[in-house]
Amino acid sequence: PAPQHLSPLFRKPEMQREESAVIRYRVAIILVAFIWAAVILACSLALEGTGLFAKVSHILGGGAAVSIIVLGSLLRGSPSDQQH
Repeated sequence: PAPQHLSPLFRKPEMQREESAVIRYRVAIILVAFIWAAVILACSLALEGTGLFAKVSHILGGGAAVSIIVLGSLLRGSPSDQQH
């Protein structure tokens, strides 16, 4: 494979596709994290002053953690990471 320091013009098209797939996975992980943060914040505001917030926050936090782990495993399983 072409060295990483070469300009995209000198890299093989397959490498460019793999690199863009890795970038898409990373962006997806960040977007999902922001979505979960917004959901948790909205729920905390809706449940403020009730006795249910402590229970619901654990459920929401667990869902957020699992979704990030699943997306992270997709990133580790990308074709470019298996070649190195």
